[in-house]
Amino acid sequence: MQITQRLSKPLLFSIGAWVILLMSRLFQLGVIPAFITHDEIYYAAESQSVAASGSDLTGTWHPWSFTAASSLYAELPGTMISFGRIFGSNQLAAARVTSAVVGSLLPFILAMIAVELLKDKRAFWPVIAVAAFNPWLYQFSRMSFDAILSLFFYSLAMLALLKLKHYQKLWACLFIFLGFFQYQGLKIIMVPLFFTVLVYLWWQAGRPQPFKMKMDLRLVLAGVGIFCIALFGVFVVRLTGQSSSTRVNDLIFFKDDLLRRRVDEERRMTLTSPLMVLTSNKPTILANALITQYMKAFDLGQLFIYGESYRNPFSVWTTGMFYVIDLPLVILGIGWLWADKKRRPVAILLVSWLLLAPLPVAVNSIDAWLMFRAAWLIPTLLLLSASGVMAIWQYPLQLGKVALVSIYSLSVLWFGYQYWFRYPIFSTADKGFSERIMASYVTRLSDEKKVKILANESWFVFQSYLYYRNLITPENLPQIHQAFLNKKYILNNVEVDTRCFDANNLKPEEIIITEAGNSPCENIKPSGSVKQSAIASLIDSGSIYRVYNDQLCTQFNLRSFTKVNERRLLNIDALSNEEFCEAYFTYDK
Repeated sequence: MQITQRLSKPLLFSIGAWVILLMSRLFQLGVIPAFITHDEIYYAAESQSVAASGSDLTGTWHPWSFTAASSLYAELPGTMISFGRIFGSNQLAAARVTSAVVGSLLPFILAMIAVELLKDKRAFWPVIAVAAFNPWLYQFSRMSFDAILSLFFYSLAMLALLKLKHYQKLWACLFIFLGFFQYQGLKIIMVPLFFTVLVYLWWQAGRPQPFKMKMDLRLVLAGVGIFCIALFGVFVVRLTGQSSSTRVNDLIFFKDDLLRRRVDEERRMTLTSPLMVLTSNKPTILANALITQYMKAFDLGQLFIYGESYRNPFSVWTTGMFYVIDLPLVILGIGWLWADKKRRPVAILLVSWLLLAPLPVAVNSIDAWLMFRAAWLIPTLLLLSASGVMAIWQYPLQLGKVALVSIYSLSVLWFGYQYWFRYPIFSTADKGFSERIMASYVTRLSDEKKVKILANESWFVFQSYLYYRNLITPENLPQIHQAFLNKKYILNNVEVDTRCFDANNLKPEEIIITEAGNSPCENIKPSGSVKQSAIASLIDSGSIYRVYNDQLCTQFNLRSFTKVNERRLLNIDALSNEEFCEAYFTYDK
């Protein structure tokens, strides 16, 4: 009885902690973030289509093909996200539930990895402490991006390899397979990443004579290694015949024209020298580009202070991907692991992960985008930061412990304030939030009204409209399939296009919504009889979409600026027409 009680206490604490983490990620999940970004909306719409019919919006792709339906996206995230459909009708929450569950479990998986690596149960709670409310992990747990899904399955595979015995380790192959098809960026490091773990296991199992390891373990490790190579090899071979092969064009190795231009430019600005052929050529330019991109992954400002606000307006850019306190903890953690010979192999393993994580950044010719492409930095730095916590905790000096807990608690509280009170507004800087407003606007009109939406990215806008209005149903899918196959985005009374229109020839039952930056319609000046309004930015009240022949919002008291300072206003579908219009629409200047 006493043994049972001893075993149940840690388990109960763990379950209680997981429930707290899960609730923190589910809390107001259908309200904040207040919209779904374009990359997310693709997976969200695909998830709804998969749940309804087992195929994508074109009706030509199925999850079991293990190919990408679009060259820009991965194979299985939409299928994973589709499980969230069973948790309710709120469209925002449904797209995020899978991430919330995965994000609440990941700290515990990392904690168990730490316990297995260090062979010390005391490593469990320090990892939970630093991972529970890590800025990157918390934000991605409340969105529907694909990187967190790969991290989850890769980490689960790591744990299976470290914890399971003998042939049970082969379960790792299933998790590697699932993780491989979640995010394109982490495909690149899959083979070297898992080979570091296999080498670590081989060394640990055979110390001090690694070549005398047991045969069954040799077979298992060899089997996992062969599986990784085969999986990546089959993917590369199939890539040539898939639409996703166009994604290869982003890799710096295939940017021959770019490399040639850089060589020509460098030679034009160099004095003539016999060394020019050796110093200014494609290999040297390529090497310099790879090193430059690689080092961007270690930008301490982006990692620990301000994140990537330029590429990610949806993120909390007043906080880094980690807290500032994590930086000294990481450094201390590496030193603490290296100082003990028994822990030194763990230090080598984690540092190897640290060096591998930026490879997807290095080989990409576009930009760094650390929040996604360098995503394996997240579990690696969390494990190193937790090691720093353990280093402080092993000394009897209470002042250091109090200082650490105080600083970390204040960091979490600061992030919490930024996330819950500032982020809901400044995250709307992009067009995604306005597309949700536009979908709600169309929903409030009578079905007799014909609506034409003119936008630069009509493909995304149509998906947003379908998803927010919950129109991806078995009844509508035949028409939706035709729309995406023919690239004529029409469903019932709504059409999304890129062409302009005659503002002075509007029919009474026709409403036109144009993107403010849509150049063909930029200088349209309709007659004074046409009622106009604008979906305005919450940041500066500038027009994002203009509404011509608006017969809904122009009847209310519209202002020249927006002012949304109550969280309830973000629950858009629950607002009355008057509250909705006065909060998000302005009279068009």
